[in-house]
Amino acid sequence: MRRKSSGIWWRRKTGSVAKAENLLFEELSKRNLTANMTTQRGFTFDREKEGVGGTVVDYLWKFDDWQYAVFLDGEQIHKKYHQANKDELIVTALLRRGMIVERFTYHAPISDKALKVIADGIEKTLRDRKVRLNPQDP
Repeated sequence: MRRKSSGIWWRRKTGSVAKAENLLFEELSKRNLTANMTTQRGFTFDREKEGVGGTVVDYLWKFDDWQYAVFLDGEQIHKKYHQANKDELIVTALLRRGMIVERFTYHAPISDKALKVIADGIEKTLRDRKVRLNPQDP
């Protein structure tokens, strides 16, 4: 019997993540933003219902009552019509699951300035949700 594809087979084939994702992880670590965070978290969707088979979330923060999904998109791929349409379907599917979803687009290679802007955006979202980012915070 043929195994049902999860829709994320390409991620298993590539094996590595983009250099920008590693650099952002380092920046988030410096800011103490990696608590409750997982990277490269796969999700499978019902293709007939959602219009897309699945995705891999680059960064996912899980808390008791909410989840925050972040995608780091290289514009050379994600500005194309087909991928942009697929990205929209993925965001809609994750929103239906009650997640906060943000997509950050960058031009490769990612600049230090772009890295800072993205990390600032993530930090703002976490702070707005009153997440204790530093154990010394009240």
